[in-house]
Amino acid sequence: MSTACQTIEESFLSVLPIEDGKPTLSLNSVLIESKIFESSIGGIFLGQHTGLRIPVVVRVLHPCVRAQLRDYERFISETRKMCLARHPNVACIYDLGEYKNHTFAVCEYLEGIPLMERIKSAPLTQGQALTLLMPIAEGLCEYWRRGLVHRCVSPQSIKIGADPKLDVSFLRRHYTDPQFKEFVTPVMAPYWSPEEVRNQPVDPSSDMWSFGATLFHAITGKTPFMANTDKGMLNAIIYDEPMDPHKANPELHPAVRDLLLRLLARQPEERFMSAEAFMLSLRNAQAQISANPARERTIMFSEISPGPGPRQRPPLREGDVLANCRLDKKLGAGAFGVVYLARHKILEIDVAVKLLPMESAEKDVNFIDLFLREARTAARIRHPNVVGIFEAGNVDGQYYLIMEFAPNGTVAERLFLHGGKLPAFEVHRILLETARGLQAAENLNIIHRDIKPENLMLGPNDEIKIADLGLAKRLVKSGDARTINASLLADQLTMRNEPGMLAGTPAYMAPEIAVEPDKADTRADQYSLGITAYQLLTGTLPFEGKTPMEVIMKHVLEEPAPLKSLLPGVPESLDAVIERMLKKKPAERFASAAELTAALEQISIPR
Repeated sequence: MSTACQTIEESFLSVLPIEDGKPTLSLNSVLIESKIFESSIGGIFLGQHTGLRIPVVVRVLHPCVRAQLRDYERFISETRKMCLARHPNVACIYDLGEYKNHTFAVCEYLEGIPLMERIKSAPLTQGQALTLLMPIAEGLCEYWRRGLVHRCVSPQSIKIGADPKLDVSFLRRHYTDPQFKEFVTPVMAPYWSPEEVRNQPVDPSSDMWSFGATLFHAITGKTPFMANTDKGMLNAIIYDEPMDPHKANPELHPAVRDLLLRLLARQPEERFMSAEAFMLSLRNAQAQISANPARERTIMFSEISPGPGPRQRPPLREGDVLANCRLDKKLGAGAFGVVYLARHKILEIDVAVKLLPMESAEKDVNFIDLFLREARTAARIRHPNVVGIFEAGNVDGQYYLIMEFAPNGTVAERLFLHGGKLPAFEVHRILLETARGLQAAENLNIIHRDIKPENLMLGPNDEIKIADLGLAKRLVKSGDARTINASLLADQLTMRNEPGMLAGTPAYMAPEIAVEPDKADTRADQYSLGITAYQLLTGTLPFEGKTPMEVIMKHVLEEPAPLKSLLPGVPESLDAVIERMLKKKPAERFASAAELTAALEQISIPR
């Protein structure tokens, strides 16, 4: 990016009109939620289309890049053609516009995980790969029929969800602008055709080559050409022959091997001369691998409708299969669901499957609303310190979530195994990583409302992953002030059944959540995290009582015993941060999760 370029916040967000506290493309009914990332050519933002009531991705071109494009009018003309392309397996462009010299496109938001992430651990079987990529091939045929070439087919641009989808590309058929090409080279180098690498004219056969390289990688776990640098990869594509797919995967069916070698032919005319021939060859290969090439389908968020359906199946148990997942082991149960360790048959990874108890769904639709709120909230937050969600659905009245599996349990379990206390250096790490996850939620204006040790999971490297977003909600304006009792009922606070034993939300509840829940903001999560830190260090909760209301009123009216009185050796810097997190008034805490994160990053505690 030229040094004359401003940041996208300075040049674009700062000049947008503000609506409900958010920058707004008012004519296009899009609220900008958060920045996904900024590159040398522009910015990508997560937004909400208020008219369609769906999440969208807003791609914005830097004015200085626009001014340097070789043929801006041709760029716009071909983008308009893309707007007309509609296929269920290719992301669509809803709108195209300009605002104060910023060209922007409002695009479909894709659920799911990139194919690249799936094949990092292990390649797909031939049947899985063809089943997954066949719909992508059909989407490409629709592009070609409209005179378009995608030019960015790769495992990174394909999202695996209810249906696989190919993301939007902004490379155009009739020219190659260096800025765009430079931006996508690190991702596309192993998947570009020889003519693309040479900056020669491209046509549908170029997409066929990229599709073949993607299929090769999916089946073998390797790219057709091997090199240590992008430049080396591009040279190999021009001058070398692709790896024999049979050597990369000895179990490869001859029909699939022949298909891959033809797709990866050096000369475009040696590939398929038409979309029909391309699809026919794919179908023939698939038919030779399996006599039943039907796709397994699952339900994603847009297809879930609230309300319990008829109960047509018995309760699920270990060994049962639900939505491509085999339930292997029951991990636990709570007020809002039973959680199983499961194996995803398509992704071939361990996942956690959360099931809404069917009897709860049948008795109270509010349980379904809270259950689905967790799915929708988790789907919006993409961060290493927040449990990711792959899928949600309803099969025969059984609502389920398929989530990232955190193999090392919860912080609560770690606390128990270490005799009820954790060392200061580990508490500091837990605080810092949780704060980073809360910062990601805060960027989307989401408050968790149930931070506690049971909801802090430990990933494969013991990294923190915030879980259980069932009580989370986006901050919205409301004129309906609720009482404490109404708040308790609405938030479904959980307690153990033993007399006097409190183990749910009240023990960690911020005072404002209880007194004025509609006025609470993300600083309430700071307080709950501060209570958690207090417990991890001292082995005790600062406020206890025989009833939920007694504990809640102590949060509102009493001060906790100073940490130093219970733990004289606590580091002063950590003590100061936790003390500020536990302030009764939100205004006296850190102004944001980002500020809390910054404060924790300044602390160094030796082991």
